[in-house]
Amino acid sequence: MSLQRRALTVVRLRRTLLGLVVVASLVHAEVPPQQGVMMMLKTLTYDTGFAARGSGDFVVCVPMSEAAPVQSAAYGALEPLGSARLSGRKVRLQPVPVDKPDELSAHQASAVLLLPGLESKRVDQWVAAAQRLKVYTLSLVPSDAQDKVLLSVEVVDDRTRPVLNKRLATSMGARFPPSVLKLARIVQ
Repeated sequence: MSLQRRALTVVRLRRTLLGLVVVASLVHAEVPPQQGVMMMLKTLTYDTGFAARGSGDFVVCVPMSEAAPVQSAAYGALEPLGSARLSGRKVRLQPVPVDKPDELSAHQASAVLLLPGLESKRVDQWVAAAQRLKVYTLSLVPSDAQDKVLLSVEVVDDRTRPVLNKRLATSMGARFPPSVLKLARIVQ
């Protein structure tokens, strides 16, 4: 096999592997990004203290890494949310470099959205920064609601439902009515 053919084979294998990683990560997310984020945002409006958490744009900071094609694909799917409104507030997605969680206050963040493919170390950094500021934490990865984020989404019996971490809700002062708690899977 010639050197040129071998190089071409390596490039094809890398592309195939990258494609599989992207597909596997999106499958892990289970819910289409736009649908999942809309459900999480709608759920937040039921927090009894939602109105007191600010006015103006509802800024959702999204940690992004240039080296993560999975995040870029998921973020691209969220672009139509730019015209969404949340209890009268315009939703504004704000990409933020993955290594700058301390920029949350500079962007006047209302929430942080963690996309699939974010390294565990980075997830922890962003969650810690958001908790210090009492900012909502959202994730498209259902398992993140076990111990990291306030809210995620999952599919059960072909239905999308929110996954709510009650301990984190209590620690940040978020309270949801029983009608929302009945629809969600509650994690203690």
